[in-house]
Amino acid sequence: MSVGAVYDSRNYSFGSLADIRKQADAIKKRAGAEREARMAEQDKTGLIRNPDTGEMVQISSISKETRERWNDREELNAISPYEAMILFKDADPNAEEVEENKKLAAKATKLQDKMLSGQTLTGKEKSFLREHFPQLADMADRMEQEAEQLEKSLQGCKTKDEAHKAYVDAKARLVSGANKKDGSILFLSAALDEAYARHTGRGSKPKNKIDTRA
Repeated sequence: MSVGAVYDSRNYSFGSLADIRKQADAIKKRAGAEREARMAEQDKTGLIRNPDTGEMVQISSISKETRERWNDREELNAISPYEAMILFKDADPNAEEVEENKKLAAKATKLQDKMLSGQTLTGKEKSFLREHFPQLADMADRMEQEAEQLEKSLQGCKTKDEAHKAYVDAKARLVSGANKKDGSILFLSAALDEAYARHTGRGSKPKNKIDTRA
């Protein structure tokens, strides 16, 4: 009987590397215990099942190597495809590197989302990107430059109409000069939006709020 029918694959999941290794250890432990029980029964009866024909034969009629090979076959047959995949992942020599890359990518995605909202990254966050995702770090620098340039223009505005014109002009300049294919306009535009929102007091960090009564 296939052990896969007893050990439902839903009991296993492809989670973190630690989860995979924990599951792999459990599979190996179970398979080892079943192998020992199987061989004990063979020693008791003197019979072993030929995995190719399904017939029971005398252990004395085969070599030790053949007995070992047949028991290996029985052990493999008792492992479900899902369990086999877990064992494969556990044995992958690049598993730790893949796991680390997944963690780095997840962190970078969070920082990218933060950038797309127009927020400024901290020094620690930029250092992380500079080490692992330099292109994203360069984009963060460009965002700060665009925001600072707009903020300087806004500081010289005396009315909200002047501030709005400075903002619109900055956006127009960005649209006409940004590379539409590399996605930079999404980041840079968000930086301008946030800088203008801060200036008018609607952003995450109000700064140099203009006189809205003008």
